[in-house]
Amino acid sequence: MAVYRVTTVLEPADSKEIKMDELINLNRAKIYLDDTDQNKSKLRIEFEVSSRDENSAKELALSEIMKEIFPAIVLITQKPYYQLPYIQIVPVNIQEVHISFPLTIKEMQVVEIRSEEFHDLFRKIKRLDEQAKITLSRVIKYWNRAMSDSDPIDRFLNLYITIEILAGELVNEEYRKHKWINELYDNNKFRINGMYEGYKIHAIRAALLHYKNKELSKDEAEEIIRRHVDEFSQEVFKLIKIYLNQKTGEAIREEDW
Repeated sequence: MAVYRVTTVLEPADSKEIKMDELINLNRAKIYLDDTDQNKSKLRIEFEVSSRDENSAKELALSEIMKEIFPAIVLITQKPYYQLPYIQIVPVNIQEVHISFPLTIKEMQVVEIRSEEFHDLFRKIKRLDEQAKITLSRVIKYWNRAMSDSDPIDRFLNLYITIEILAGELVNEEYRKHKWINELYDNNKFRINGMYEGYKIHAIRAALLHYKNKELSKDEAEEIIRRHVDEFSQEVFKLIKIYLNQKTGEAIREEDW
């Protein structure tokens, strides 16, 4: 077995800057602001893995990042990132890492990562069973993909995939085959709207993909999506937090709504 150092950088997909109160040390990983690009703050993640070769080390590292670290970062910052611009795997005796911290940030809208809050969230994700981690990483992937896309139609479709995955986990068994959307939105415990300008999202999606249905034309569906996709994205984000709390047996906090 050899020890490999894993390095990856997450670049925000929007214009908000990131601020951290201190370097975050997890069990094995360090998360800190990367100052190599003064025009945009990025998050650098570094940790070590033990594996028989470089390929298996990369597979192990990607699994840990996507199932635990990346979901925690997205949930704590509520912002999208370009999916892993690169991941570097090298034997520890080849590379010396020099951490430059903190990054001086320009006066603009800032997303602040507080280490205590991040640790609490990360511990919650670590408590999930393996299947719940896989589901969480999938919904985070599609939400992130949606919010990284400038096209509102593509954003809506990725958000719809996200909500379909969540619905299968959140609603009762008898509703999963045909009535999941009604159960998801009609159940007051989820406290989300799911209806825009008088149309539920499944009707909007049907008109978008099939060009016309009994309620809407494709053009009408596209206009509704353009006006409400940001609102829809926030509702989906709420459902992701509901899922995480449900799986860890915790009630969602009022400030999370």
